[in-house]
Amino acid sequence: MKKSIIAILFICISFNSFTQTNDKLIEIAKGLRSNNTYQTNCNYTFSMPFGDALNFECLIVTQQIPNDTLCGFYYNFETNENFRNENFGDFSMYFKNTVYNSYKGKVKKITFEEKPDAFVDLKMGGGYRPAIQRTPQLYNITPYQLAKKINDIIEESNSTIIQMPDTTIMQEACLRFIIKTENESIAPGSVNKIIVKSSMELCFDKLNLYPVYYKNDVKSDYMNHYQIAYFSNTKINLPLSGKYFSEENLLPNNWQVENTPVMNKNPSSLIGEKAPDWNLPILDKNENLSNNDLKGKYLLLEFTATWCAHCIEAAKMMNRLEEKFQSSEKIAILSLFSSNIDKKEGIEKFVEKFGLKSTVLYSASDVGERYRVYNYPNFMIISPKGKVLMNFQGYNESMEKNIANVLSEFTE
Repeated sequence: MKKSIIAILFICISFNSFTQTNDKLIEIAKGLRSNNTYQTNCNYTFSMPFGDALNFECLIVTQQIPNDTLCGFYYNFETNENFRNENFGDFSMYFKNTVYNSYKGKVKKITFEEKPDAFVDLKMGGGYRPAIQRTPQLYNITPYQLAKKINDIIEESNSTIIQMPDTTIMQEACLRFIIKTENESIAPGSVNKIIVKSSMELCFDKLNLYPVYYKNDVKSDYMNHYQIAYFSNTKINLPLSGKYFSEENLLPNNWQVENTPVMNKNPSSLIGEKAPDWNLPILDKNENLSNNDLKGKYLLLEFTATWCAHCIEAAKMMNRLEEKFQSSEKIAILSLFSSNIDKKEGIEKFVEKFGLKSTVLYSASDVGERYRVYNYPNFMIISPKGKVLMNFQGYNESMEKNIANVLSEFTE
């Protein structure tokens, strides 16, 4: 009888503790959603799927816009000067149904009116490409998105939420929570289910309940990755001028004049032109290959990257195209890793993971620039005389059929 009473008491205490923990997180999420404006310095580290972790610092400024049906808030993520190198852009912004991205001082503007498809999620096999306004790394650690993530987690029955003892981070007293989740998912490019386990740590300022520390560690048989963020000098409900989110305030002077030539330099403008020359090392071979070595053949060039989700689907497509055209002496199929983030070791892991069968070339960032590749993956078909015949940007399920039909037509 005593054992039964003790067991019932333990269950009641556990349930009460669980309820209190959930209630506290719900209170925090409500507070995050209620912030009209939010400004913080963020030190952010994220792992590359097949390479080293990257770290940068950024100023985050957001403003809640409830009637914004695309995003719910405006944002400005401005990279610290010390980190504006070849790996990171200058800033990413979203306001008035428009996305602005600046890389190496060149601003790209995309509006909903001009390109509505970019502002909706795109299904990609077992995964998806997020809408353009949600693509920056920092988007998912803004207060409004953290609030949504907390509410989603509390609604899930497969999450374990633990409130840890209070801690101190960067001299700030913090509430600390650990959230463990286990889900079934479909690996990209596959029909097989995999188990995805995540462990999230959230620390909030004990007085004002704004985020001070965030870590999300995700593990699966398919891929492991993590994100870590420290937030400092945080200011909530800081008054912003009525024109803070405007081109006049946030963009450099004369940005349209200076950037129009680059913005109009779409990769498709290479069609009909002579393809730039290249001479690149072949992965796992102590030799180079150049475009001049392949004169007389049709070339399918895939510009790709290890960290690009669409490039995983593209890798599988390239394997099928390689099998289809392997007996043709008129065609050469090449995968060029042209992202300046990718290193040889990471590329080797990517190639092994997905069994890439095409000839793999690397250290091609300058080649990507000369071919005006700004998004991954990007496919180009080069004629036997060295001219650009076709350009296929991005990836979708009809891409493979289109490329195969073009190559078949050229080589018949």
